[in-house]
Amino acid sequence: MPANGNIHLATFRATSLQRSLQFLVLDNIYASQNNGNLM
Repeated sequence: MPANGNIHLATFRATSLQRSLQFLVLDNIYASQNNGNLM
């Protein structure tokens, strides 16, 4: 049971990190567009 909980927590953290990175990339793209520069 604790092992499954740890695996689930690790998976949840991985997806959260992936989403954070995606939003970070999107923020950089929008900022670049606002400055007139496309990456």
